[in-house]
Amino acid sequence: MVTRACSLIAVGLSLVASAQHTEPFAARGLVSGSASIAPGFMRNAPLTNTYLTGDLNYFLEDRISLCGSGAWFVGGQEQGTILKQNSRLSFGPVYHWTKGGLDVGLGLMPGVSLTQLDPMYGGAEATATPLKVLPNVSLTGGVTYYVWKYMHFFANARYAHAQYAAAPTGALSLDELVVSAGLGWQVRLRKKG
Repeated sequence: MVTRACSLIAVGLSLVASAQHTEPFAARGLVSGSASIAPGFMRNAPLTNTYLTGDLNYFLEDRISLCGSGAWFVGGQEQGTILKQNSRLSFGPVYHWTKGGLDVGLGLMPGVSLTQLDPMYGGAEATATPLKVLPNVSLTGGVTYYVWKYMHFFANARYAHAQYAAAPTGALSLDELVVSAGLGWQVRLRKKG
């Protein structure tokens, strides 16, 4: 057991050591992707939602990537949730600050949400809460650490802004902070330089 743990630590240290480049790892032609289960914290309600999230980045230049992001609504974690559905797709540019294997990114991404209120929200009946396509915009920030030429660790935070008009209680803000972290992958489609 101790030998196995020491072996795993040695492999982990060698992966981290291989990511210690003097020049940035993230550069033009890199494609990276990730998926995770992520909590979403609603700003105007003490509710936590659960999402299956995924991101796909393509670096157009050394510091600029285009990112596509999806969040599939799984459900609310509390009783008396507001939403029955709130899945999102977003797409937009991300600016990166890189050093060696470390990459910090910040982006603004417009998108659409497929949203439906819970039938019990505000005393409404199921027919009174139709499934709607709503515009949204997300401010996203993240940290990525490339530990191997095909693998990275990531932590992202995304603040999504959307509004459900004509809810039973009036216009309803769907602003939410979604936090995700985990292990991702990447491939280089063109040589650096």
